[in-house]
Amino acid sequence: MFKKGLIVFGVISVFCFSVASEGFSAAYEGPGTCVRPLTMGGAFVGLADDWSAIIWNPAGLTQLEGKGFGFSLDYVPAEASDGNSVANPLINNLNPKQGDIFFQLGGEPTSFDKTDVESTVYLPTVAGYTQFRGFAIGGAIYVPMGYASDWEDSKGIVQKATYKVESYEKIIALTAAKKITSNLSLGLGVNFLNWELEKKATKQVTAPVPYTYNFEISGDGNDFEGVVGLLYAFPNEKCSIGFVYRSGSKISVKGDAKTNYPLPPFSEEGDFNLKQQHPTTYAFGFAYKENPNLIFTADLNRTNWSKQKKEITFSQQGLFLNDKNESLGWKNVHKIRLGVEWTVNDAWKLRAGFFTDPSPIPAEVVSLTNMIDMDRKWYSLGAGYIKGDWQIDMGIQHNEGDRTVEGVNYEKECTSVHIATSRQF
Repeated sequence: MFKKGLIVFGVISVFCFSVASEGFSAAYEGPGTCVRPLTMGGAFVGLADDWSAIIWNPAGLTQLEGKGFGFSLDYVPAEASDGNSVANPLINNLNPKQGDIFFQLGGEPTSFDKTDVESTVYLPTVAGYTQFRGFAIGGAIYVPMGYASDWEDSKGIVQKATYKVESYEKIIALTAAKKITSNLSLGLGVNFLNWELEKKATKQVTAPVPYTYNFEISGDGNDFEGVVGLLYAFPNEKCSIGFVYRSGSKISVKGDAKTNYPLPPFSEEGDFNLKQQHPTTYAFGFAYKENPNLIFTADLNRTNWSKQKKEITFSQQGLFLNDKNESLGWKNVHKIRLGVEWTVNDAWKLRAGFFTDPSPIPAEVVSLTNMIDMDRKWYSLGAGYIKGDWQIDMGIQHNEGDRTVEGVNYEKECTSVHIATSRQF
């Protein structure tokens, strides 16, 4: 039986990784995963009373009995626009902060026309838990953060220019939780992190001298972080508070990079080692049960983005493939999350949520070839249907925002659809 469970878990793992590898099209740091917490605005750390506690607050697993599992799928269509489109400057006007990927020696347009990108991805989460010798044991696979863009345009003598990037993180989470006292639970876990990066850019020019420019970089890396969760239920059984700490990590992403530009002719190629900072995060949560059918939740989250750096080394130094070690100027951010759940009857639950989503990214780096991000507010609605040991959850989230930098307008919009199924037995 145990071996069969491992086989099923492995098959689902491969499915999750293969689907998620198509990219992540929302902000760099996503709003979270699992439908019920998401439709409560992600305010779940102080409640954490279902299978998604494995991800949100492992201490909450002590509230569950027996065994259970859940599967969640997020459909995320996103749109982003850059009023300046993609730059094609003279080589001496390259702006590394904005991630300029194209350049010219003269006679070409200094920017392209297409100002927007669209992306649709499907992000799965799978998790399960059981009881073992007084402990609640859980495991999950999910994609918490990433960035993707797929852009193509042409202008004037440039026949075609393309830029595609996928950079995302996948996590395998293993947790164990136990009641320390009748009211206090402790959860400990380890997250195995996998980061993948792929970036490609091409430009084909037809006149006055035909040439093709290429740039490619791809690699991956692994590391881990520690997780600590606490959950305290007040004796009045109406209130509970939670805390989660994730240590963060610095992942060594290794791979190869190459570029060539025939005017004047040069070609560079070599291995690289990129230090990708997975940030430290903290979350405090509060849950209040007005009555058995009405729950209010609130969370405060902090993500320590300020340590983000451009830290990369190449085995062969060149004009473009050269070592960097500099701060990106990102800032730490706090998110306020609010949620409510109303149990209508034995079969139906209705949910709503809201949270603030400040951008950590400084204005001077926002662009289509780097990252488009701005302060946003997320709104969510959802419902749950219970039939015996099974539960189906569904919901939607919407956010939009804009940002103006030196007269250039940047926009982002996303309305995502989420569905999950779970069983307790």
